[in-house]
Amino acid sequence: MNERAELARGWLPGTLLTVVLVGLLVLVSWLNLSGGDYRIPDTGVVFEARITLDGKPIPQAFVILQGESSMGQGYVGEDGMIRIESAPLGDVKIGINTDAARGHLMGEIMAAAQAPKKDGQKKAVPIIVDVPARYFDPGKSGISRTLVKGLNALTIELSKKP
Repeated sequence: MNERAELARGWLPGTLLTVVLVGLLVLVSWLNLSGGDYRIPDTGVVFEARITLDGKPIPQAFVILQGESSMGQGYVGEDGMIRIESAPLGDVKIGINTDAARGHLMGEIMAAAQAPKKDGQKKAVPIIVDVPARYFDPGKSGISRTLVKGLNALTIELSKKP
């Protein structure tokens, strides 16, 4: 083997290792400076709603707010209320999906069913009300609102009737 080939063989792996290590160092530095996560831009819009089905609060559901250029999402609490900060500004289409909430809560439902009694009481199993599937997709639900900067406190009334 000639001297050049010997030099290249020893130089190339060392250089590659150096490039990889420098790349990792740059990545770690960037993550530390950026906080290591992506932050949703603050739109200044707060969506707060009470969601009911035939007048009764829906205790668990997944809500999607679909704006023109952004979206927001969150889960309805046991009280039928939801709050989404940095919601899209302007016209939004809204989807309300209880099947998605069922999947999200499956572990909690199983744990509550198997949990030992505490003070003679079993842990309450989360209640999921079945919302008609026509409300699941924001583009097809027929629910829309115009959201402005600040608090948008709403009531969204759904119906089992077609």
